[in-house]
Amino acid sequence: MFVCAGAGGGTGSGWVYKSNNSSSFIVTNNHVIDAAVTSGTIKIELTNGDQYTAKIVGRDPGYDIAVLQVQLGNLPVMTLGDSSK
Repeated sequence: MFVCAGAGGGTGSGWVYKSNNSSSFIVTNNHVIDAAVTSGTIKIELTNGDQYTAKIVGRDPGYDIAVLQVQLGNLPVMTLGDSSK
């Protein structure tokens, strides 16, 4: 994903943790999207090169984590581990 903002920009990675028919939620680092908090745009790029605009759903600068939403459904979701196994 990449960020374009008047104060600069950033690039980074993320992963889909939830997806339904119409939208998907992506976890990334806060420092990647920080420049777009007040102005600018966030674009995600899929492995096939398609790009989509995303919006910030939540973020925590202290933990350096952010959640984005993109209006694109049915994306493959990353499988989380089970610490009991």
